[in-house]
Amino acid sequence: TIPAYPETRQPYWTSQPRFWKTYHAFMMLEIDNGALFILCERKTDMLEMVIGAESIPYAFMKAFRAAGPGRNPGRCFDEPRQPLSSRVTVRQLIGWIDGPVEEKWRPYDLLHANCQHFAEDVQQFLLQPGSSRHISASALQLPPAALTDHSLAVSIMKQHPGALKYLPEKFRRDADVVVAAVSVDGNTLRYAPEELRSDRRVALIALQNNGYALPYVHASIRQDREIVLAAVRQNGYVLCYCAEHHRQDREIALQAVQSDGYALRYVGEALRWDPQILLASGIQNPVALTRSTILF
Repeated sequence: TIPAYPETRQPYWTSQPRFWKTYHAFMMLEIDNGALFILCERKTDMLEMVIGAESIPYAFMKAFRAAGPGRNPGRCFDEPRQPLSSRVTVRQLIGWIDGPVEEKWRPYDLLHANCQHFAEDVQQFLLQPGSSRHISASALQLPPAALTDHSLAVSIMKQHPGALKYLPEKFRRDADVVVAAVSVDGNTLRYAPEELRSDRRVALIALQNNGYALPYVHASIRQDREIVLAAVRQNGYVLCYCAEHHRQDREIALQAVQSDGYALRYVGEALRWDPQILLASGIQNPVALTRSTILF
């Protein structure tokens, strides 16, 4: 069980006051009264977890991440330790992450989906695990008949596409069912089997709805030019997932910045100062143009 936790904060600047909101937040979960610790955090678009035994020093746990460079634990400070009466188990925590968290996961957004939001969500779950906000809405919307009735499964996907995750395998392998889901929420492509994620028609339908579905397209066609164009037209920022030769492609780069001016930071070096691309980025988002050119 998880008897307690502190939220740990890492200020962006060494001399900033503690009450400033400019900090990275992560959770240190105690397991079985300190027999284990789980470090849980959001970094950009990723959820990272590190598990350490009691023999590993607490400060050592805070110094390392699951992926990427470490951090200076001397700059981190813990919020007050929060004891828990809910007695949430690690199994329940993983089930929550694999259910509601995974289904509602959004690309990083400074204002709506950052590390602090995730830390707050973890705390709310640990304090009130039975709350309706922590139950998979997609699973609740799936009537038993949809597990056997093909036409009903298709109809449900048009209203609750996330429920594709909970359908029997025979329906998740059905093109009509998957198309019904991805046409409403392209990101549900991640629940489709390999043969449908490599189907060009299914992939294009998903990308036309949500360019962020690009990472879920099968690797065999993910860097196909038609696929990439469909993705960046819907959401230019997914240029960050594209191969270098696509970033150097003028048409793809232009489509990306016309969709999202911030995509300019991922445009190939040879095109970053192209007047038409700069103009298109500035028209779409003047702030993005200013920030991106400063980074160059």
